[in-house]
Amino acid sequence: MWANTKKSKSPHINPKDIAGKKPSEIDKITRNHGLISKGPDPMTGKGAYIDPITGKQRVLVHLEPN
Repeated sequence: MWANTKKSKSPHINPKDIAGKKPSEIDKITRNHGLISKGPDPMTGKGAYIDPITGKQRVLVHLEPN
């Protein structure tokens, strides 16, 4: 299901690039780096982004309660 890790390299995202951003901004950054969205709706703060090489979660997006 996932790509062969010997041939491909996982995308790199610096946590500082997404910390404090809105879910819609995180969505754009993670997709531009090649991560795959997973969950109910990561773009609105309900889900995660998966590494296409390893199949593991790389970014979890959730909204802080007001």
